[in-house]
Amino acid sequence: MEINPVSPDTFDRVFKEAVYTDNVAGVGSALIATSLPTVYGTDGAIARIAVTQNSGLYSRISVTSTLRLHSPTGPQIAEIPINFPITQTAALESSSWVTASLLGPGSHLLYWEVDPSNAMGDRQREDNLVATTVNVFPDLSTAPALIGWGHDPGNEAPISLRVENRGNWASAATTLAVWDKAPEQTDSHSLGQIPMPAIEPGGYVELTGSLNLANTPAATTGLQALYVHLDPDNTVEELSENNNVALIGGVLGGQFSEEPLPSGNTLYLPLIRR
Repeated sequence: MEINPVSPDTFDRVFKEAVYTDNVAGVGSALIATSLPTVYGTDGAIARIAVTQNSGLYSRISVTSTLRLHSPTGPQIAEIPINFPITQTAALESSSWVTASLLGPGSHLLYWEVDPSNAMGDRQREDNLVATTVNVFPDLSTAPALIGWGHDPGNEAPISLRVENRGNWASAATTLAVWDKAPEQTDSHSLGQIPMPAIEPGGYVELTGSLNLANTPAATTGLQALYVHLDPDNTVEELSENNNVALIGGVLGGQFSEEPLPSGNTLYLPLIRR
């Protein structure tokens, strides 16, 4: 019987076409799930993972990933298809929107499992399971552009500002504190605290009040700078504490206006003097 040899190039082409065409368990590809940063919205979050094939033998495969609450065997809240294309791809993202109302306030562990039915026949399943954290908290925020105050000398100065909740849960009532400069400086002066009501996620309030300048240099020179700290006692647990402080000074300071910012809920609140 005559045997016709097959060239290496022909063998490689035919073999790859077979691998790319058929979704066959055990073709050599091992799947790895890697947690990605959670993306937050005002009523939930997007839980995300990257899925890669850890093998020199790339396969066009279609599998699923599941997302479960609190443990690898907890309630399933999502099942996402993963389809690797015929053209080799470094990684695919699998993601699912999770509502804040489903989780409730707090920090939650969610568990992704790639190919839970083991259609690929992976012998090492440890890399198919990964945990990701989804937080459900408020996120109080303000900015220099949202703050204005009176600059004239005197024992009091009016202030108006907007406070936003950029988190995915309502904030509890708290306070904001105001100084004439960063409080860690030895020559700073506390100008009082203003109460803040609860704020719904995605909402904001506009606050006005009076700052106490008595016995401070600003009573003579006028108030030229402000340091505003939202929730200074950290009574509200938040997604981030990095946007709770605004420092505005000199010509960058906003001018007080009795007109509320557009489309806001304006509250006129008394100053708490301490």
